[in-house]
Amino acid sequence: MKLGGLFAGAFGKSHIYHNLITVGRNGIAASRFQEDNTFYTHAQNNIVITQKDANMVGLNVYDPQQFGQTRYVNNYFFNTKKGEPKMEGTITVPYAYPSEVNTKNAENWADSAGQVMFPANDTYYIPNFTLKNAQQDAYINGVVN
Repeated sequence: MKLGGLFAGAFGKSHIYHNLITVGRNGIAASRFQEDNTFYTHAQNNIVITQKDANMVGLNVYDPQQFGQTRYVNNYFFNTKKGEPKMEGTITVPYAYPSEVNTKNAENWADSAGQVMFPANDTYYIPNFTLKNAQQDAYINGVVN
């Protein structure tokens, strides 16, 4: 997911909620627009799994400008080649279940068919947006039918 150009064009905030992002290269990443790679986002309850690991490749978050109002809240970040999260940016609120940040969970989510269950934590429920499963113990991330 490429973002950028905050100060080059119309000032705006992106909202990234409850996505399943599985990519080879970079997850949420800065991209230049009119020589500006600054972005303003609120990313919450996402699963971002990257597969490659090189200098600037395989980053779950690549946010070199680190705009002060950007927020990353309760996201699961993991790089499968490195065996841990790989980030360049400031995480506002880390993932609520750090013991689940491991290769097994990342591979299970990466191999899913577009929809996964993300452990629910009511602290991070987003009113009018978050969907829970029938048991009310997980958020539905990814493609919602």
